[in-house]
Amino acid sequence: GRCRVVGGVVETPPPRLALEEILVRTELDLPHAGRRGWTDAPGSFAAGHLDEGTGALLRTLTPFAPGTRVLDYGAGTGVIGAVAAALGAEVTLLEADALAAAAARCNLPEARVVEGYGWSALDPDATFERVLANPPWHIGKAETVAPVLEFLAGVPRHLAPEGSVRFVVQRRLPVEATLRDSFARVEVVADRGPFRVWQAGGA
Repeated sequence: GRCRVVGGVVETPPPRLALEEILVRTELDLPHAGRRGWTDAPGSFAAGHLDEGTGALLRTLTPFAPGTRVLDYGAGTGVIGAVAAALGAEVTLLEADALAAAAARCNLPEARVVEGYGWSALDPDATFERVLANPPWHIGKAETVAPVLEFLAGVPRHLAPEGSVRFVVQRRLPVEATLRDSFARVEVVADRGPFRVWQAGGA
C-alpha cells in the first residue's frame, strides 16, 4: 500500500562517546543569576535557551533565608535550581533523564542531584521548605494534565511545616480544584500570557 518497511545492518558499531563529547556548552541569561556558561544535554527541554514558562516562574522568586531547603522537581539541566541557589537556597535536583542529570551536575556542582522518575526516587522522609517546578504536561506528544496532577499529589508528603510549592503551567490546565482540595492556601503569583504561576501551602 502506502507503507514501506526499511531495515539495515550496522557493520561497524559507532565509537562510544565520552560524556564530555555528548554534553553541549552554551550560555544562558538567568533572572537573578545573570549570564553564565551552561551545560546542556541533547534533547533536553528548551535546550540552549530559557523557555517562557520557566522564565515566568523564575521572575517571581525572591531571596531565600539561609539554609532553606529547595527541591527543583523535574529539574532538567538545573535552570530553576541554579536561580534558587543564586538566591541563597540549599538545592536538591530531581531529574529522570540521565543525560540531563549529568548536565545538571556540571551546572550546580554544589547541589544534590537525585536521578529517578517522580517522588518515588526521593527518600520517603525527605522534606523541603520550598518545592519549585515547571512540571511536564505531555506524555509523548499528547498534551495531558496527568503528570501535573501526579506532581501535585506528592507535594504534601515532602513539604516541611509552613512549606510551600510554587510552579508554572499553561493557564488552561485545570489545576485549581486539585490545589484547593489539597492545600489550605492557594494563590496565583503571576499570570503572563499563556502561563500561570501558582503557589500553595498548608496541606
